[in-house]
Amino acid sequence: MTSWKRRLRLFAIGIAVALAVVFALRAFVGGVYLVRTPSMEPVIDGSGGGEWVLVTYDDPNDVERFDLVVFTEPGRSAPVVKRVIGLPGETVRLVGGDVLIDGRRLAPSERWPVLVPIFDSALVDVESYFHLGSANAWERDGEDWVLDALDVVPGSRAGTLSLHRDVGTGYLRSDGERVADAQQANDVVATARVELLEGDGHVLVEVLEEGDAFQARVARTASGDGLVVELWRLPGTVGAAGEPWTTAVVPLPAAPLFEIGLSNVDNRVTVSIDGVEACAITYDANRTYLGQTEPTGPDDPRRRGGTVRRSIGPRAVFGGVGIRARFTYLRVERDLYYATGDIYGGNAVDAPLELGPDELFVLGDNTADSVDGRRFGPLLRRDVAGRARAVVWPPRRMRSLR
Repeated sequence: MTSWKRRLRLFAIGIAVALAVVFALRAFVGGVYLVRTPSMEPVIDGSGGGEWVLVTYDDPNDVERFDLVVFTEPGRSAPVVKRVIGLPGETVRLVGGDVLIDGRRLAPSERWPVLVPIFDSALVDVESYFHLGSANAWERDGEDWVLDALDVVPGSRAGTLSLHRDVGTGYLRSDGERVADAQQANDVVATARVELLEGDGHVLVEVLEEGDAFQARVARTASGDGLVVELWRLPGTVGAAGEPWTTAVVPLPAAPLFEIGLSNVDNRVTVSIDGVEACAITYDANRTYLGQTEPTGPDDPRRRGGTVRRSIGPRAVFGGVGIRARFTYLRVERDLYYATGDIYGGNAVDAPLELGPDELFVLGDNTADSVDGRRFGPLLRRDVAGRARAVVWPPRRMRSLR
């Protein structure tokens, strides 16, 4: 046999083996599906041709809460991806964007999905999203912002950066494009990477929800070998009024730069240093600030006495008092916001929904533009084809999924 025929034969055998492996994997292990709808954004980006998602064929009995599952929507032939919210035998209810299971909010130990980006200083310029309390207090240094708040007194907003955009159901895409809000959302998480340069004051991170402002204040201990972390609950945005809710002392991070995170998710406020929880408080309900906005409809679960409970004021604030500090990175995120009804006429889930012994309740992450369990009801567990594991195409957006 001539050399070119041998090479052609080996090439044909290689192609046949590769195809056999692909078909075997698709038949017994998993497949790849194209997602081109906005219902799971920003976790799966359906814009610009969509994304190809790797799906593994798992036992439907192993599905857990917040898994991304693939199934065929009733009345359609194309498979879709949604997130599991309710499990068999549970009672599900959506209230003010939050999920209640059997009448209670989920425990912090639950395996939570990723947060939704609202602002990221690595993608978007700070001044396009934030107001400077005083131009004299802030100075841009390359990509960083240096705060000189040595002369700022408690209660003043001079040493702050205040988010001037609302936090709603919109989000920030990975290219920095902002998707517009359909409605206001709650549960904000604010993160800052800072270096304490001079002074015995504190840096602060603040988030606002309805009639409450939650503020983390971080300062060096008197000995200089630790950090004092205070969590405050303030009425609205009244600066330094009130008293600390809880206080903790943690070791001084080894690196000059460290990260402060303030999270208010499902009525649990947490302050973390370099990703480690320093202190936390759980509360029953927000104090109200009743705006003069008409309800979105009779089924709006946030309706109170003819008005809608809204958050009025900066939803995220960074700054300091009596200190010089360098801010090298700022990020604002929100928890997934689950609206009770969909724009396609789906049923509201503001009343408890009881799931049967073989039923799951699924939602799209982008409930402002999703056809999901609010429309077609519970999903039978046996109808789950598999779990979405990763985005595999386009190459520049390859990543695992949560």
